Amino acid sequence: MGRQLRVWSVASIAVGAPLIVFASGGWQALGLQFMVWGSIDLVIALVGLRDAARKQQAGMFDALESCERERRRTARLLWINAGLDVGYVLVGAWLASGDASPVRMGHAIGVLVQGGFLLVFDVVHGVRLRAR
Repeated sequence: MGRQLRVWSVASIAVGAPLIVFASGGWQALGLQFMVWGSIDLVIALVGLRDAARKQQAGMFDALESCERERRRTARLLWINAGLDVGYVLVGAWLASGDASPVRMGHAIGVLVQGGFLLVFDVVHGVRLRAR
C-alpha cells in the first residue's frame, strides 16, 4: 500500500508543479491541490514504509498473532480514512456547486480527484484486509 500511495503522490506532485509554475487561474488552483495532496500523501507513504520496515526488523511479523493484530489495526485505520475521504469528496462537490469561477472549479476538481482516489484506495485495501 505504501508503494502505491507513493506512486500516486509523486504523480500528483509531477502534475501539480508545472501547473503552479506555468498555468494560471483554474489550472493553477488544480495544480496547487495536486501539490498539497501529493505532498501530504508522500509523507504518509514514507512514514508508513519506514514504520513497516522497523516493525519487520524488530521481528513483529514473526508471530501470527502480531500479524493478525497489525492486519486488524490497518484495516480499522483504512475504514476510518474512508469515512474522512467521503468528507473530502463532499467538500469537493460543495466547491463545485458554488460560484463557478475558474479558480474555485480548479480547487473543486483537485479535491474531488484526490479525495476520490483516496476513497477508492482505502476501501479497496480495507476490503482486502478484511477478507483475509
